[in-house]
Amino acid sequence: MAFGPLPSTFRTTPTVIFGRGSVSELPDQLKRAGAGHVVVVTDSGVEASGILDQVASLLDESDISYGIYTEVVPEPPSPSVDACAEAIKAAGADVVVGLGGGSAMDTSQIAACLVTNGGKAEDWIGVEALRKPGIPTISVPTTAGTASE
Repeated sequence: MAFGPLPSTFRTTPTVIFGRGSVSELPDQLKRAGAGHVVVVTDSGVEASGILDQVASLLDESDISYGIYTEVVPEPPSPSVDACAEAIKAAGADVVVGLGGGSAMDTSQIAACLVTNGGKAEDWIGVEALRKPGIPTISVPTTAGTASE
C-alpha cells in the first residue's frame, strides 16, 4: 500500500516571463541566449494583425539582426516544418523565435531541432529520439491555448 502522491516528473522551460508588455523583454532574452542572428517564425495572421511589426520594431531598436519566416500553416504537416528548418539554416540563425499560436511555436521548436539533427521531421518521430538539442528557441505566444504557458 502506497501513501501520498505517486512520483511524477514535470519539465518546463527554465524561464517563463508573462504579463502585459512582457514581449518587451524579448531583446534582453535574445542577448542572454547569445543571439547573433534570429529568425522569427510566425504565420500570416500574426503578420496581418500587426504583432509581427511590434516585435520587429523591438528587434530593430535593439540592433538585433533577424529574418522573418511567415509560412507557418495550421496543424503543420511535416513538409511545412521541413521548409521552416531549411529557411532557418539558410538564414544562418543561431536563435529562433516562435511568435503566435501553437502551430507557430510547434513549427519553430521542431524546426530548430532539425537544424542541429538534420533530416526531416518524420525522421525523428518518437520519444527521446533526438540526438542533439535544437538551437535555442524562444516562444512568444499570442493566444491562450495549449503550451501558451
